[in-house]
Amino acid sequence: MGTSKDIEDTVVSELRREAESAQAAAGRPVDLTDPIWQPIDGITLDKYAQLTAAMARHDLGPPEEIQAWLEDHGVKPGTWAVVQSGWVNRMSTSEAVRTRYGILYSQS
Repeated sequence: MGTSKDIEDTVVSELRREAESAQAAAGRPVDLTDPIWQPIDGITLDKYAQLTAAMARHDLGPPEEIQAWLEDHGVKPGTWAVVQSGWVNRMSTSEAVRTRYGILYSQS
């Protein structure tokens, strides 16, 4: 059985490997013809990152005010739940999408 130092070293090594992998993915060119980058109900990943960052910064009020704000920013009425779950699902299966979203979100 490993010591706590062995376990700590293993965890640190795994975190370092994940960070290096994310850095490498961020530097790779993106093939925008890949279906994973296609807009969801007209909302690109770039736009989704901008919207979610803005929503995190502002108190948009009750759901009807949020919907109005989203519509003012290009989201078709009644599509936000599909857009949000679609991009979250793509991020859960693609490191490239997760990485790009994180970069775009932090720059918004």
